[in-house]
Amino acid sequence: MDIDEIKRFCNKLERELIALEIERDTLQTLLDKQESKVAELETLKNNNKNASIFIRQIAAETRTQALAIIEQLVTAAMRPIFGEDYSFFLELKEVSPKESENTGLFTIFPCCEKLQDGKLIKHPLKDGNGGGLQEIVSMLLRIAFGQYSGYKGPYIFDESLAAVSKDFVFEKLLIFLDSYI
Repeated sequence: MDIDEIKRFCNKLERELIALEIERDTLQTLLDKQESKVAELETLKNNNKNASIFIRQIAAETRTQALAIIEQLVTAAMRPIFGEDYSFFLELKEVSPKESENTGLFTIFPCCEKLQDGKLIKHPLKDGNGGGLQEIVSMLLRIAFGQYSGYKGPYIFDESLAAVSKDFVFEKLLIFLDSYI
């Protein structure tokens, strides 16, 4: 190999090196842009996570307040009908396939408590309690939800009290409805 061939070979290597440096710089610029996008996405992900937690907390507080108001309304309406030893509450259970997962989905079980022999006895309404308790509470819940949501129109109950016993409970219910109207 003579000197001219060596110079041409070196020039060729130098051009290839320059091309590789340009390609490296271009790839580095693209990598920097992608890393910047990843950092932006991580920030958005964290912001979304924090917003989701905040929204769930607000929803939980709102749900708790709404349920407490509805429980108070139904309890206040139940007591003149069934007696002062009755209370109404809504049992809230989260529906989630995994215990660690927070889906925000809930099942609400309406229940009554009655003071018997100094002890509070819990009665889930879905099991039925006789005398029309379930039907009366169902009607009272509709009225309570209407009050809570600010509904001012008429309520139409088609045979919703058919299972209510015709004893004094029905008379007390009529007195309550008359006072409510």
